[in-house]
Amino acid sequence: SLTTMGVSSDGYSFHTYQHSLYWASWDGSTWSTKARLTNDGELGLGNTSPSAKLHVALDNGTMPSVVSAESALVLQNNSATSDGCTLTIISGNENNAQICFGDEQDYDRGVFLYNHNHDKFTWRTSGSGEDMVLDENGNLGLNETSPAAKFDIDGDILIRNANALQLNHTSGASDTYINSPANNVMAFRTGGTERMLITADGS
Repeated sequence: SLTTMGVSSDGYSFHTYQHSLYWASWDGSTWSTKARLTNDGELGLGNTSPSAKLHVALDNGTMPSVVSAESALVLQNNSATSDGCTLTIISGNENNAQICFGDEQDYDRGVFLYNHNHDKFTWRTSGSGEDMVLDENGNLGLNETSPAAKFDIDGDILIRNANALQLNHTSGASDTYINSPANNVMAFRTGGTERMLITADGS
């Protein structure tokens, strides 16, 4: 049954119904539910069927199935295919905004961080250091915290299931590349023509 706990003078109502607590507002003609706290302890804001401990909906659309036992937060805005949904983190402009991934031993075992002082993103794993950096110039560093080129790697590179490295001086089409036309064979091509071939025995 419906039990009204209170109606404010400016048109807000708190009431219980089927073991849930509702908050509704009155626009002069109809009541509109704004939030629901279920008997399972799940809170829906803008949503009366929360799929997580906190489910915030700007506008309800079709909600896919989620693992409720693992869903702490759902943000939703998909009543139209053109809808977008944004999670915004605001920090001081001389500090960091970050998302930490932790466990019972370490609250920030993995970190995705934006450094406002230097306008760069950093990724961290295993609890310390900076494993990958994307700086203010668009340079990406792997195991390199101050990348000096668009792709700066400190360490070896292994490329799998591909047999060519294409080189292009401008934004146009290019047929200049280093490739592996067969196992343990390296070829160098410019202008679409093979210029040098090194076989497995070095010849």
